[in-house]
Amino acid sequence: MDNQNFLFLSIGAYIGVSMRLEIVSIVGNILTEQTIPMDIFDNFIGSFVIGFYNERYKNRDFSSHLAISTGFCGCLTTFSSWIIGVIELANSEQWYNCIINIFIGSTVAYSGFKLGQNAEIEFKFPFHQKLIYLAFLKLIIFQVLFQRWSMIVTALLSPFGAILRFYISKLNHKEFPFGTLMCNLFAVWIAEALLIQKIHYDDNGKMIINSVLKGFCGSLSTVSTWIKEICIMQSIELRFMYYWISIFLSVYIGLVIYQYLP
Repeated sequence: MDNQNFLFLSIGAYIGVSMRLEIVSIVGNILTEQTIPMDIFDNFIGSFVIGFYNERYKNRDFSSHLAISTGFCGCLTTFSSWIIGVIELANSEQWYNCIINIFIGSTVAYSGFKLGQNAEIEFKFPFHQKLIYLAFLKLIIFQVLFQRWSMIVTALLSPFGAILRFYISKLNHKEFPFGTLMCNLFAVWIAEALLIQKIHYDDNGKMIINSVLKGFCGSLSTVSTWIKEICIMQSIELRFMYYWISIFLSVYIGLVIYQYLP
């Protein structure tokens, strides 16, 4: 990855995580029902955008593709935060709510991606690389003016997760995305281990762990790319397998970590 691609991916990741934190903070004050994933809106928006822009810049403008698809959409959406919520429901044996949560989270992201694909056919939004810099500049000014220091720290961790995901995704096979699967699974397991250990730390330590959870783990995992890969798979059997392996292994190992990690 050259310097320009590195910069664009990092900026896209920073914007994506910052937007996710804003959306979740608003949604958290509205949603109280555990069956509805807290990240439902950011996962929908990210899946919509990746459906809209996925093929548009991939060949002619790889930097913009990285910024939008891998950076912004990959970090706006988060597999780890969603599945951690599912694991918490499973830990408390709320199996019905757990299944409904999985169904709603998957359906909303799938709907967002399909709507994005259809919108791409109907609309041609002119995009320029300068928009990425402009959005980043306005975002930084906003965060500093309103003293969103914790958000800035969290968002600064996002490029590490996004870049690691970019390199691990090179393990993706044309028939099965092993790289994305590994990113999502590792992010969930790391997040679950950190959550368990968080009780042993003081307020500053908990703040740091929260930043790692939302910034690094949230960016290492992704719903938008996951849903896109499921939708474009040629084999129905592989789609089914990829979906359930991702869900089952992340939840099952997460429960094992919860039971045995002191």
